[in-house]
Amino acid sequence: NDAPPTVSLAVSPSSVSENGAISTVTASLNTLAGQNVSVSLGITGTATPNTDFTLGGTITIIAGNISGSITLTAVNDAIDEADETVTIQIASVTNATATGTPVIVTISDDDAQPSVSLSIGGTPIAEAGGTTTVTATINAVSGLDVTVTLGKGGTATETSDYTLAGTIAITAGNTSVTTTLTAVADVLDESGETVVISISGLTNGTNSSSPQTVTITDDDEAPTVIL
Repeated sequence: NDAPPTVSLAVSPSSVSENGAISTVTASLNTLAGQNVSVSLGITGTATPNTDFTLGGTITIIAGNISGSITLTAVNDAIDEADETVTIQIASVTNATATGTPVIVTISDDDAQPSVSLSIGGTPIAEAGGTTTVTATINAVSGLDVTVTLGKGGTATETSDYTLAGTIAITAGNTSVTTTLTAVADVLDESGETVVISISGLTNGTNSSSPQTVTITDDDEAPTVIL
């Protein structure tokens, strides 16, 4: 009445590229068994089966062998995203006793970050509360949030001549987000003023934009001169 063998898991390599790379998942016994050992796998992690990788659910160790293996294959896509993990553990086992800890395979993303460009809805606008849109657009859907920090130049002064958010966040799965530039009215007769909008910082994207210029047209009467 010999005790059943113990079985544990290992992976090699533990990190693969998403471009169809392969990792071998091996179940190993601590001693030979006289019966087939069937190892059912439990799979969790941030990667999605069939979308990000393929992997069978069972490893069979044939009687008289010390180990059995199956293959995890990464599935390629064109989406820039974070590296993802596949956590593999023994869910159940026949003719052996499970031991060891779960094993993890990391699937490394190999896609380029999307490029980001800016556009405006229209110009010029009136200083009496006139508005125009400022849109940030990426050239491909991303699996990561893209944050665009706006640079603001020109002859107009923020807050006293216009208001405009400082960042635009394009959430994962979207390709564009729009914010609004609003002119602020005053009572000064003055020349038309400009707001030059550019990309001053980016997270999870690359800059492919040229500066965009909005002109704010003055609407105040010229003062009268009395001698």
